[in-house]
This record gives sequence, structure tokens and C-alpha cells, in this order.
Amino acid sequence: MSIHTVESGALRFAVVHASGERAPSAPASARLPDADAIMLMTSVQGEAALLVEDRRIALGLTSVCIVWPRSALDVEMPTGSSFCALSIPAELIDAATLRAEGRAERVLEMDSAAAEVLAEYLRAVAIKVGELESDTEAAYIRLAFEMANRAFGEMRGRATRADVLRSQIMQYIEAHLSDPDLGPGRIARAHFISLRYLHALFRNEGITVAGVIRRRRLERCYASLVDPSSDPRSIASIASDHGLIDAAQFSRLFRRHFGVTPSSLRAAAGGRPHALAS
Repeated sequence: MSIHTVESGALRFAVVHASGERAPSAPASARLPDADAIMLMTSVQGEAALLVEDRRIALGLTSVCIVWPRSALDVEMPTGSSFCALSIPAELIDAATLRAEGRAERVLEMDSAAAEVLAEYLRAVAIKVGELESDTEAAYIRLAFEMANRAFGEMRGRATRADVLRSQIMQYIEAHLSDPDLGPGRIARAHFISLRYLHALFRNEGITVAGVIRRRRLERCYASLVDPSSDPRSIASIASDHGLIDAAQFSRLFRRHFGVTPSSLRAAAGGRPHALAS
């Protein structure tokens, strides 16, 4: 394995060529000291791939992977393959926005038009590294950073649009909780998006769309059960008003979520104990 590194101020660019089947990642090999730096990685030749926990992420020729190297990463590299990595200190970019986009992920794949152009440029620079004057190489690295910022700008715009859409979907859910037929399919159709994109919008929230609907229905039922004004109504009626028409299932879900049965909660809140079917 051979590594060629170019520095331009706080920026570092490394090109790694493999002579074996497995090699350390560029952050470890290039001894990049800042654990908070963001690595932009793309393939130069062959089929290198990042190995992150139980994931294998191929480094493509037309996309860029953003990597937060909190610890050393492995890169699977067939003989003759190579990849490049641009290291950017967190203080030079809007790292908070990028982390919000990737959340807990250590690797985030960029697939925008700007990212495709950036990947092509990084690959072109990687091929020429070692053949150019050091000042010229440093200038090319600074230009790569400017192009990266343009790609980050696209990501920030995409994240903002996603946040707005997610907020609109939450408002839609709140307005239709009483409908037993409310579900991901209906929500996707109402917002003219695919089911796949709908689920992607909530993936980083740590809960599914169906889980959001279920949680909000249960929370509304809880509020009604502790409200003295709802005392004359049956528990089953309250559950039905919030889209939960199966009384037995409602009781199980409620107890699992809050650790208490609906009837016990109502009694503790000062209302008369009611059977679910009463």
C-alpha cells in the first residue's frame, strides 16, 4: 500500500493505492489528528469499500462518502484499487447541519449533482498528485474545498426542505388521528411522495411513521382519560375517537406504552373506573 498526502493549510488530501486485499483507512494511515474532521472519500480506481460495523459501503466513482472517523475505519481494497480522501476540519464547515443530516451515522453518502462533480474533480486531482508542483497541488486542494462547500450547500437546502415536509406531515397526522384508516400509504398519497421517501423522512427520528401515529393516538387517549370532563364517556369510546377501534388491542398498547392500564389510570386520576366495553 502506498499513500501520497498533500496539505493546504488545515486541509489534507490523501491518495491511497492498494497492493494487498485490505488496508487501514486514510484517516489512520495519514495520521489525521483531528477526530472531529470530516473526511470526503471517493474511489479513484477499482472497487474499494468502507467497512463500518456491519455495513459495507462501496466507494463509487460518481458519489462522495462523508465520513466522521470517530475511530479507525477499515477499507476493503482489492489489489490495484485506490481511493482518495479530503480531510476538512469541522470548524471550516457547517458540521452541525451535516451531522443532522447523517444523525448517528458514521458514513453519509452524497449523491447530488454537485457531489458528482466533486467526485470527478477529486479523482482527477488524485490521478495527478505527485506529478505537479506542491503549490499547484495545494491550490487544487483549496478548489476542492470550495466545491465541497457547494455540495454541502445542496445538502443543507435538501435538509431544510425535508424538515418543512416532515412538519407538514406531522400536522396532517395530528389532524387525522381520529380516522382509523390513517396510515403511511394515505399520508404518502396526500403529500404526493413515495412510501420509500416518507419512511426515509422519519428514519433518523428513531421511530417509524406507523409508530408516530400510534404514539400520538395513545398520548391523546391518555390526556382524555385524566380529563375529568371525559368521565361520563367509556374508555372504548375515547379510544375510538382517536382512531383505536379495537378495544383489546388498545388496552395492550396503552399498558405497554405507559405501564398502566387505561382503567387504572382513570381511577388514579379521580374518575370512575370503567370497563373497556362499558
